[in-house]
Amino acid sequence: MPPRIDDGRRAAIIADIQAGSKSARQIAKDHGVSASLVSKIAGDEHVHGAFERAQTKKAREALTEDSKAIRAQLAARSLTDADILRQRALKSESARDARDYATAFAIFVDKHLVLDAHDSDTHGLSDVDAWLDHLTGD
Repeated sequence: MPPRIDDGRRAAIIADIQAGSKSARQIAKDHGVSASLVSKIAGDEHVHGAFERAQTKKAREALTEDSKAIRAQLAARSLTDADILRQRALKSESARDARDYATAFAIFVDKHLVLDAHDSDTHGLSDVDAWLDHLTGD
């Protein structure tokens, strides 16, 4: 069994746990002990929820929403860019340039559709299941 930590170090660990601003791993690193010891001390001191991930969950949800907004902007811009490429393809004097612009146009449209579909709200259903739900009103 490892030696018992001194009361001063234990008090400092408890203070960090109660402050609630650090993870168990960070507290352990700061005090030179294991994360499991920090968790055990939190349990011994009846500090419940000291290392809950609610804040992390909120941050992840915010990041997800931010990413969704960026994808929506990119999807809109990709259509604008696709139209520019389409116009260049139509105005091209060489077949090679027309082909290259048309290929880039198709890629931009395809990526727009991918971005748009990524954030469509089908509740994790396949396209067929979502279509069936729409038909049946579920």
